[in-house]
Amino acid sequence: MSWTIGGGGGGGGGFTLGQPQNIFNASTKALAETERDNYAAANAAWLTSYNDDVSLNIILEYNDGGSAIAEYQVRNSAGDAWLTNSSARGVKGDDGAGTDFGDIPEGHIPAIGEGGTPVDSGLVLNGRDLKTTGSIQTGPSSLLLGPNFRLSNGVYAVAFKLGDGSDAIGVNSPYDENGSTDPFYYKFEARQDLTINTLSNVTINAAATPYTIQYQTFGDNLTYDFMFIPASAGEMRVRYWLGASDSGDLIFDEIREVTQAEVDAGLPIAFNVGNKYILPQSTNLFAKFEGVNLKGGVVSGGPFDGQTLPYFVSQVHGYTKVSLATFGFMDYNNTADVIPPVANVWQKITNNGLGANTLKTYRPIGVTELLNTEFDLVLPGPDNGRLLFSELSLGDQVTIRHTLSITPNSNGQTFQLRHLVGQAGQQYSLPMGVPIKMEQGGGTPTGDFTVEATIYIGDENTRLGGAIPQIKVSGQSTIDYKGVYIGVIKRGVI
Repeated sequence: MSWTIGGGGGGGGGFTLGQPQNIFNASTKALAETERDNYAAANAAWLTSYNDDVSLNIILEYNDGGSAIAEYQVRNSAGDAWLTNSSARGVKGDDGAGTDFGDIPEGHIPAIGEGGTPVDSGLVLNGRDLKTTGSIQTGPSSLLLGPNFRLSNGVYAVAFKLGDGSDAIGVNSPYDENGSTDPFYYKFEARQDLTINTLSNVTINAAATPYTIQYQTFGDNLTYDFMFIPASAGEMRVRYWLGASDSGDLIFDEIREVTQAEVDAGLPIAFNVGNKYILPQSTNLFAKFEGVNLKGGVVSGGPFDGQTLPYFVSQVHGYTKVSLATFGFMDYNNTADVIPPVANVWQKITNNGLGANTLKTYRPIGVTELLNTEFDLVLPGPDNGRLLFSELSLGDQVTIRHTLSITPNSNGQTFQLRHLVGQAGQQYSLPMGVPIKMEQGGGTPTGDFTVEATIYIGDENTRLGGAIPQIKVSGQSTIDYKGVYIGVIKRGVI
């Protein structure tokens, strides 16, 4: 089969051409644009007709890397710039001739191959469906699913524009060879301005030479948009890379058309960011602004002291990461020998965790152990029995339930439990109630009973030091320690 694209089609290849002159031919695109602009300057009525009807096309014919290109252009709605009709750019055949697509299977979309010849792109149009056996890759941009729904690159999250027009961020559970973190979502604060520079007494010539800057982000934020002041009209392109140069990962690449009316107003305007993006504090970024001149000034003080910056105010949402893993527990049953207490002396309670009912299946996500059960030969090690909080977070809450039985040697004895919390030299005592009298009398066991306590992880001393359970009895007795249940409620914010 043979299709005619570009100059070979007198009717404009399916696109409406405006009044003549409507074809501008030169060896390069820049020269074709110069020919177009010179004609427009000399024919005001001709230009007005295209401003009045932005559906009318002209054609630029030029060479690009050996390929003859026919590019259709229309005026923008403000009437101050030409825009490429991106759906109407193709390989130009000889006037009145065609380009041979005979080797392209039916339904397959052609691409421009080496030497400007058409090749099979691998994309197949099947009715209304576009199919490929490979992957579809875009820049750091969006996939549009219908007129409203959008799936976007949010850098540290997947971003969405929902059907009702609202924005959303997906739930995360990053993983590597060591497994995954707690699943979490981002909770956002109200939008606010993050002011970088509000000076506008200097013109930065970014139209001729791209303006670049390397910096670190100022907080944990989602960037919704940013404001700038243009000093010339045209197509403004902004790109961000992770790292200290443009050799890093490209995370943002968007274009905004700046009108002459916006330049003349001299006021800050929104860039209208399409892909909202999340970056944590102190992320290294390299930014490049090009295509139009920008208003700015020389900054005094702060991290940009002495540098010339564009006027720049970001509109951001601060965020916290909220865990979805809210509860877990571990139960350590003890089979070690009974504890022979010394009267009226606080003694550590040990636990080997070897009981048949020890249960660790439902531990909090991200936690390995909540109790030190290590023994040194037949004797407990110095940290055996210590509750371990180091894998928890500040604000978490721990519920501890000890189960034991006591047989006093004589009548009228009392007992009391406590936790010695924190690191050596910084420990503090948390009693578990007042001394309790054992009413059953000497030689008679109490039977199994429980003593429960709650500890919140309020500081690093508590988190890193953990807690040592201790017991004190008023006289000679035998203590049969059964084990301990340790439940954790996560605060949520991580």
